Amino acid sequence: VIDIALKYGYENSDSFAKAFQRFHGITPSAARESGVKLCSFAPLVIKLSLEGGTMLNYRIEEREAMLHDIFGEVGENVWFCPPMTVTVGKYVSIGDGTYANMNLTLIDDWKITIGKNVLIGPNVTLCTTGHPIHHSHRMDGTFSFPITIGDNVWIGGNVFVLPGVSIGENSVIGAGSVVTKDIPANVIAVGNPCRVLREINDRDAQYYYGDRR
Repeated sequence: VIDIALKYGYENSDSFAKAFQRFHGITPSAARESGVKLCSFAPLVIKLSLEGGTMLNYRIEEREAMLHDIFGEVGENVWFCPPMTVTVGKYVSIGDGTYANMNLTLIDDWKITIGKNVLIGPNVTLCTTGHPIHHSHRMDGTFSFPITIGDNVWIGGNVFVLPGVSIGENSVIGAGSVVTKDIPANVIAVGNPCRVLREINDRDAQYYYGDRR
């Protein structure tokens, strides 16, 4: 990931260098020259690379190129608003036409698959990793299960999606929900824990919000 920072000119920025050295006790250039492998700095580098409006200064083509550098697979016309935080990046695949609002967090210790034309609200977290419930096993390590978001899903703001969850195509997840189990296709689901409220129906095709059409 340090190569991404170098490619887009962040290594020499004061904010990046100071944060990197404070986090690891070594400068970015020294780490690169010595060949030190610091996997844990991936989230820090990506977050600093995209926050503070820095990414907004790049042309659309350069922003798209940056997404291809960070993620495993990226479709066409994908747009992510900074800032965002990513653990690994290469375990994430994103379909065509997907849009994510600010403060997206992807804890991708394992695969996160985001379909086509997905809308993701602000402050959303997709987390593939957890810890054992019982304290006697909690320090044994972590577990990770894949997350799958189907085509045309809309995830409202401040939603948290837990490990192993799949959300079916066309469904809507209400703002503030904590998604602990699979959600079927073509439904509205809300709450903590997130539960199906109702199916999306013909009336929804006529009225875009309440009684407005």
